Amino acid sequence: MRRRVAGQSSATLDRSDASREQTAAARPVPMNEPAQDAAPAEQKAFAAAPQVTGVPAPAAGANTTAQADATPRPQAATSAPERSRLESVSAGPQLAQARAVDARLPLASPDGASRWRIVGTALEVSADGGVTWLPAAGVTPAELADVTSGTSPARGVSWLVGRGGLVLVTTDGRRFTRTAPPAPALLTAVEAMDGAIAVVRASDGRAWRTVNAGRTWVAVE
Repeated sequence: MRRRVAGQSSATLDRSDASREQTAAARPVPMNEPAQDAAPAEQKAFAAAPQVTGVPAPAAGANTTAQADATPRPQAATSAPERSRLESVSAGPQLAQARAVDARLPLASPDGASRWRIVGTALEVSADGGVTWLPAAGVTPAELADVTSGTSPARGVSWLVGRGGLVLVTTDGRRFTRTAPPAPALLTAVEAMDGAIAVVRASDGRAWRTVNAGRTWVAVE
């Protein structure tokens, strides 16, 4: 009788265990229970890796090489000596023309090598056809202000005449000498053969001639 009860108890226990397992399997999962993360291990590792910040990503389709090539480059600065040289070259003809306009009583020898001109209060002389100019000697600004006419019969020879019987002569092209006046008259013209023989004329029609570079004068009828 005892053996049968024990067998029944064992069977009862087996049925209870099976009932508990079915109940546990049928129990619904609570709604607030977190879902399992199905992301692959690689995605988890990438998300956990530190991200580099501060470097902007290039825009989609941007051509950085073309942008660098299209950036305007600054022009090289022109040095001061180069600017000065360029300005003098470009302004050369204008300056030369201005000097020519300001020059008074330009004279030239028959071959054109010797030249003279009055610029302001100075008398300038050139021995190379006007390429370079040097100041003349032996003449004052006051005398230049009185000059009215001049001539050059040969290279390096020039005669100048003016108010008050003024006569100036040079035979080396640069140094002038004031001669004795033929008369205290307004001289307006001069004709010369060389550095020694010349005839000067006054505004009233009178004329004088010299054969010794102006040391003495003789009236001409």
